Amino acid sequence: MLKPSIYNIVDINENEEVLLVNGLRRKTVSFGYDESCYVRQLIECASIDYNALDSDKKTLAEHMLNDGFLVDENTDEILIADYMYNEIIFTNKPLHLTIIPSESCNLRCRYCYQDERHGFLSIEQSDLIIKFISQNIRLYPAVWITFFGGEPMLGFDVIVDFMKKLKAIAKNVRKIVIGSMSTNGTLLTADRLKTLVELGVIKYQICLDGFKEVHDVNRPAKNGVSSFEIIYKNLLDAKTMNKRFYITIRSNIVFKERTKVIEFFEQIKRDFLSDSRFRFMLQNVRDWGGEEVKSLDTHSLTEYNDIVNILGIDNVNLLGKSSEDIFAITGLCPDISVNSYYIDYDLSLKVCSLAKYKDDTRSQCNNIGYINSDGQMIINRDRFALWLQRKNIAEKCVRCKYYPFCYGARCAYASLIMNNLVCDDLRYSIDMAIKSLNNKKERRRYKDDK
Repeated sequence: MLKPSIYNIVDINENEEVLLVNGLRRKTVSFGYDESCYVRQLIECASIDYNALDSDKKTLAEHMLNDGFLVDENTDEILIADYMYNEIIFTNKPLHLTIIPSESCNLRCRYCYQDERHGFLSIEQSDLIIKFISQNIRLYPAVWITFFGGEPMLGFDVIVDFMKKLKAIAKNVRKIVIGSMSTNGTLLTADRLKTLVELGVIKYQICLDGFKEVHDVNRPAKNGVSSFEIIYKNLLDAKTMNKRFYITIRSNIVFKERTKVIEFFEQIKRDFLSDSRFRFMLQNVRDWGGEEVKSLDTHSLTEYNDIVNILGIDNVNLLGKSSEDIFAITGLCPDISVNSYYIDYDLSLKVCSLAKYKDDTRSQCNNIGYINSDGQMIINRDRFALWLQRKNIAEKCVRCKYYPFCYGARCAYASLIMNNLVCDDLRYSIDMAIKSLNNKKERRRYKDDK
């Protein structure tokens, strides 16, 4: 006997064609109108007697069984999902270090959750990170470095020195190094971008919240100049470079200003999106902390549906992920892994950048250790384990059809520190990506499989 997977997601387009998506098995398949009625009957049955099916339906059921849309009646999919979570979090993935070259920033964004601080990573301190990597690099298939802040480009010289040394170490042991950066873009001139790209820092996220009159209100420079004009010029200069890099232009929008992003997107599309190195990301402003954000009009991403439909889902990277890859839209934080560490400017080790700015007892678990003078990580395993383990996951979560996208660990900060786990944005992003796929001509069908 067979049964439908509890993790099937079904979309039916206006032509009554069915698209099946299964997050547990990472599979999609489309059915035309002539097949859709029977497919819907199969996935809505509590149980299916395979031997009672005719030959054509048996063939279809076999395909669906191989892809995980149907499973044996004794299969425990929840157990399989938990195994996959443990594999993602605890297996030997690349070493991921988020490094803070500068806690300071040259902007003062209205919705920023970070306090005003002025710490900087020195070359001597960065050398201890290099020492740690040198001692351990052979344990990992690759090294992924993310520069974060504050504004990381305020520590540009330290970043360059660090990447030169890291690149030399990786070359000696034949390991891959990928560098990325979240920057406001004001200091990322063409010359600096060229230097960083040649050292392996190839992925960037830069915020532009709309035209000058919107962006400069949301993200004002401390010195009073227009941050919009500087950033836009830097992006245009970057486009002229013959270098391989990837820049996500992120627009953080407040609900009452959402219609203004439509015209702005058209300009971004004309100026950048014909170049495959650039992408556009729409992000609703959320309250992650700080005082000024409380005065802003914050809403769930689901309430921006009118804007997403106008822009087109294929033009918007919801949650930072392209609709072209449904299974890249994951609710798991990339920083929550046994091989992922947040290294502050003072060499203290943390897990979450959001929790860093919470001064309460619960947030103390974010302080998981430090790098000592020998380049060794001294880690409080009890605290680190709190971020990696999931406890008391509700029955409605493990049986939710979206569970293999988040595994009940949508955001460790929200659940562990804030006691507030919200899934609406993730579900919305997945649904929109699925609808987009179901309206494309290029969809996988069983009859096309060889």
